[in-house]
Amino acid sequence: MFYNCIMEGKELPDYSGTDPYQVSLTFKAPILDKAFVIFIRKVQDNRPAAEQLNVFELLVLYKIAMRDYEGLEEKTLKLSEENLVIYENGSYRLSEEYRNESAERLKGLNMNHLKLVSDCFYKNGYINRSLLKKVF
Repeated sequence: MFYNCIMEGKELPDYSGTDPYQVSLTFKAPILDKAFVIFIRKVQDNRPAAEQLNVFELLVLYKIAMRDYEGLEEKTLKLSEENLVIYENGSYRLSEEYRNESAERLKGLNMNHLKLVSDCFYKNGYINRSLLKKVF
């Protein structure tokens, strides 16, 4: 159940109606991060069946993608060794595979253009049409 949610980039199940005698489970259908779905499928497709990521590893990757870093320190070692998770500037992020061109296209943005705009803003303190023309 977690595995399918994570593999499809969907929100985790809601157990809020659960009590000591019964489990209430609600699945939410929308895909939250299409780039994450592509990333996970690519990672899993490139692994033999015996070496597929387990549900706990997928959950760690999902939490990092959703920027939920609570309690991840011990669980990221193997994923870091495999270069799926990178620790920098005090937080975790997914590997460059996640940030590749296909992920950028899915988000409708070209990260190189955004970097140019960001650099222009930091250099000048503002952005206007004439500065953007010079950048592009």
